[in-house]
Amino acid sequence: MAHLLMRPSVDVWTVWGIALWRAALPCVVIMLLTVTWIYLAADIGSSATPFAVALENTVLASVDNVGDSW
Repeated sequence: MAHLLMRPSVDVWTVWGIALWRAALPCVVIMLLTVTWIYLAADIGSSATPFAVALENTVLASVDNVGDSW
């Protein structure tokens, strides 16, 4: 019974740190595969408007309606 009380406590921060370091490599591999896929897909199908222009028009669409009054 005396040995049960001497059991070391679990350090939660160490457990989290080990888990995050083990997850770092798969995350980097997934990121590189995604970037490669997007880069190659952009070369294959070029649209009339570039993605950056379409994204900017979408994000700023709500700003263009500020002058309209009801």
